[in-house]
Amino acid sequence: MDIKLNNPEPVMTGTKQTLLTWARKIESFADLPANFKTACGPVLGDIQPFPHVVFAPAIQNIRYPYTQKLLCEIGNLFYIWEFVGGKVQTSIFPFENISRLEMGSILLNSWMTVSGVTTEGVLLSIPIPFNTATLRHFLPLIQRIRPAVVEMGGEPWQEQLARFDYLSLKNFKFMSFARESMVMGQEVFGTIWQPAIQRHIITILGRSFDDITTLAHLAILTGTELIVIHDDETSEENRGVRYGGVWHYIPIRHIRSLVLSEKGSDQLIFSVSFENGTSPLDLIFSSSNLSTLQQIQNQFSLIKNK
Repeated sequence: MDIKLNNPEPVMTGTKQTLLTWARKIESFADLPANFKTACGPVLGDIQPFPHVVFAPAIQNIRYPYTQKLLCEIGNLFYIWEFVGGKVQTSIFPFENISRLEMGSILLNSWMTVSGVTTEGVLLSIPIPFNTATLRHFLPLIQRIRPAVVEMGGEPWQEQLARFDYLSLKNFKFMSFARESMVMGQEVFGTIWQPAIQRHIITILGRSFDDITTLAHLAILTGTELIVIHDDETSEENRGVRYGGVWHYIPIRHIRSLVLSEKGSDQLIFSVSFENGTSPLDLIFSSSNLSTLQQIQNQFSLIKNK
């Protein structure tokens, strides 16, 4: 007789399975997962008070390998420990060396990707997927990477947020995303919206079939960052609107240049190149946006050369 019939394994409920995908804040060294303690001991073993440490469990994600990670901020350093192949890999980023932070959210599937140069001089990009319900644990780390909040009066701040009012009729979702992406105290020097660009494929019985070649996106230039927000190609579309979005936060100090070039007869490539050699971020715009893109280029040069 199969012994499992007499001693059945406990059935894990759906709620418990969901909780296993949730990131959590680690309150003490004793609370660390056992497989991380040896690697983290030299850094976290005796430190008081215990810093902000987040455990991101291995969760299934269509984009990235799912591995356990520990994230931690100590002083001016951002630690990422990753359990891979039975051992822990350690990556340490000085905050000033982080050249790009990507945030993505599609329903309960979220992720952040940290890119920059480590203390060992290695250019790395590390994705950290997590359940959207646990975003609160990551916020202190995200806020540390992005510009510090500067208090300003209600009216001046509302004036900055009003720079996105033009999107209310074009795309309300992106207007909301733009406002939420702003850090209080930052001034908007330029903003440009690009709806999805479609390519005609075929017409059958009077019905036109098109293919989206460029997803909708928005670029925002502030005094300290270039913010790029776009739809995600893996998200589902409902009545012409896709769920969620992707945000790129790029410090001005890490941008080498903003370069404009032509793509065909009616499109432009707006290329963001990085000081540290990271692959450029290329954005496609309609040629009708040429003057606005040139204005953003000029504003960027003024900010960069201050």
